[in-house]
Amino acid sequence: MDEITQIDLNHYQGTDKDFIFEIVNDDEEETAYNGLSNASFEMWIKPSRGETIKLSTRTGEITVKDNVIVVSIRNMHTANVKWGMADYDIFTLIDDKISAIVTGTFTLQHSITKEIPKRVSTNEM
Repeated sequence: MDEITQIDLNHYQGTDKDFIFEIVNDDEEETAYNGLSNASFEMWIKPSRGETIKLSTRTGEITVKDNVIVVSIRNMHTANVKWGMADYDIFTLIDDKISAIVTGTFTLQHSITKEIPKRVSTNEM
């Protein structure tokens, strides 16, 4: 994890999406990091202007199992966002060292539909 991987992400505004990051060693083999599942992770998506989206293991948007990090972006995170492009990074604390896991550009394609339909319960059918 010495080099910071750069991955650009695309997201459609107002939708729910999980971004999955797999941490591997230089040989692209899965790497078991002791305590990685218990480590805190933070992802900030920061535009040049506008509100920063902050996601974390502490608030439940990021989950980690073994060497796989899942970042869950939900409708509420992007529904009212005005910007179209931002920079992001994911940081963690492993073995008492702060590490940047991944960085890149986050592109947000704006949706046309602004009112999300409500789910119909089976009792209403």
